Amino acid sequence: MLTRAFTFVFVVCLSSVAAIAQTGYPMLMSVKPVAAQTGQTSEVAVSSRYSMYGAYKVWVSGSGVRAEVVPHAVKEGEKIPSLTNLKLKFIVDKDALPGVRDYRIATPNGASTTGQIVIVSDPVRTEKEGNNSLETATEIELPATICGGIETNEDVDLFKFKITEPTSLSFHVRSMRLQDRLHDFQRHVDPIITVKNSSGSTLAANDNYFFGDPYLTYKFDRPGEYYLEVRDVRYHGNQYWQYSIEVSNRPFITNMHPMGIAKGQSSQLELVGANIPESPFIEFAAAADLAESTRWLQ
Repeated sequence: MLTRAFTFVFVVCLSSVAAIAQTGYPMLMSVKPVAAQTGQTSEVAVSSRYSMYGAYKVWVSGSGVRAEVVPHAVKEGEKIPSLTNLKLKFIVDKDALPGVRDYRIATPNGASTTGQIVIVSDPVRTEKEGNNSLETATEIELPATICGGIETNEDVDLFKFKITEPTSLSFHVRSMRLQDRLHDFQRHVDPIITVKNSSGSTLAANDNYFFGDPYLTYKFDRPGEYYLEVRDVRYHGNQYWQYSIEVSNRPFITNMHPMGIAKGQSSQLELVGANIPESPFIEFAAAADLAESTRWLQ
C-alpha cells in the first residue's frame, strides 16, 4: 500500500511540472543595443527563452524612461509563433538620469524576468559586423557610447577613433554586471579592453575594475588615429553577451567624501575619480525635510 501511494504522488508531481514548463513565462536573455540615449527614441531587439507572443506592456524602473512594444504582425492562416525575438521602443526624456534601468515585459503567459538597459548621455554607436581587425575597425566619433556583442568564440571587436588635440578619455564598460539580473544565465562574459595606437601597439589595457567589467582612463598626448579593442579574456563567446562602453573626456566620479550628510546641513564634498576639475570640491545642502535616502548627483 505504501509503495502504491508513493508512486501515485510522484507521477502527479511530474505531470504538474510538465504542464508548467509548457506555458513558461519569458526569460529575458539580452537586448541589442544595450544602451539608449537621453532625449531620443531608440528601437531595440529583445531575446528571450519562451515566447513573448502577445506582449502588450513594458514596465521600466525610475522616471523619465518608458517603453512600448513594437507589434508583431501575424499573417492570415499563420500559426501562433513562439516569439523569442521582440522589438521594443524606449522613449527617454532629455533630463532622464543616466544609468542602468530594469524593465519587464507583460505577456499572456505572465510577466517576464528582469532585463536591463543603460541610459546614456552620448550618441549610441553600434559595431559593424566583421570589425575584427585594424583594417575593418568600426569608425566612431567621440564622445559616444559603443554597443556591440561578443557573440562567438574568438570574437574580437575593434573601433577606430581620432584624437585632434591632447585629451584624457575614460572608457567605462558595462557587460558582466548587466547579466547579474538575468534568470538562469549559465556562463558569464569576462570582457577586457585595450587601447592601441595607429600601428596596433598596446598603450593601455584593463580587465577587472568594477567586478568583472573593465574601466580605464588614458591621456592622449598626440593627435592621431587610435583603436579600442574589446573581447572576452578567455576568447569565449555567446549570442547573448552584449556590452556598452561609454567613452568621453568628462569627469568620471568613482567616489566622494564624506559619504553622508545630516538633514538641514551643508557640506563640502570631495570628488574622487578621473578628469576631475583642479578644485575637486562641491557644495551640497541637504534640506531639513529631506527624506533619509541615497541621492544621485550629476
